[in-house]
Amino acid sequence: MKHSTAVEVLCVADEAATANPFAIERARWQCQPQYLGNTGYEEIFVAFDQKFHANLLVILRSLDFSPFELTPLEGRYIIGFGKAFTIDPITDTLTHIVIDKK
Repeated sequence: MKHSTAVEVLCVADEAATANPFAIERARWQCQPQYLGNTGYEEIFVAFDQKFHANLLVILRSLDFSPFELTPLEGRYIIGFGKAFTIDPITDTLTHIVIDKK
């Protein structure tokens, strides 16, 4: 990821709570990653440590665990069939995607 110019982030609703797994609520963003490195961001590691405990953080840092900043460029939010929206993170808007089938 350190050398990538774009990465995608996907958030999916709990599949056990949906009536139709093909219409599950989800959001996807294309993001530009920025490698932050392992120094100068101790507050991130402290917050991670408080939430997930020190043993896990020690293991992850020994395995080249590094923080990244992800800047969303564009996205898609899908609530169900015919309910898809383009996410514009710059204007903070959702635009319904309508496909004319004529």
